[in-house]
Amino acid sequence: MHLDWQDLVYLDISDCRENIEAVHHLTTQCTRLEALRMLATDPLIPYSEILKLKSLKFLEIQFDSFYRDHRDDFIFSLNQLPLLQVLKFQSCYGMTDQHVVSLLERCSNLTILHLPFNTRINGWFLESLLERLKSPDSNLDIIPENLSSLKMFINTAYIDLHTVIPELYVRTIQDELKILGLDLQIEYVHKKLSSF
Repeated sequence: MHLDWQDLVYLDISDCRENIEAVHHLTTQCTRLEALRMLATDPLIPYSEILKLKSLKFLEIQFDSFYRDHRDDFIFSLNQLPLLQVLKFQSCYGMTDQHVVSLLERCSNLTILHLPFNTRINGWFLESLLERLKSPDSNLDIIPENLSSLKMFINTAYIDLHTVIPELYVRTIQDELKILGLDLQIEYVHKKLSSF
């Protein structure tokens, strides 16, 4: 039986560690993928082949890497997916505000962005995000035009509580963003994952 993998548009891999070669084969051969969900990824693999899926509109991924360079290269290169509208990180150890700003500045078609639980995000980028939405004519390029939903965690198990944006201040920003058409869902937690 011959399968034409190139016509596959949706791929859901619940455990990428089960067969690394098969995952690599699928993500390199299924060139017309529009939706990709990859869970339980291998922390030693950069998964750079995803960046060649130019038709990708939906990406949900667990991306915990042992290598900072793999994480940074992957996040900073997501703008190579020109049609990407929905980006959901289940996990991505070490993600910071700088990574989020890069996603907001460079992934111009994003409508939904879900940030991971195990990050070092302190949340101060929300001030710039609000400022950009209030002044669309300013030269601050920090938001995709159609972004309507942003979900995130401030997890003080990974970042010092004294460095995070205060929760009461965030509630004010959240209210203002809602009026401007952006639904911000934010949760303050203090919990480490069993790995990463």
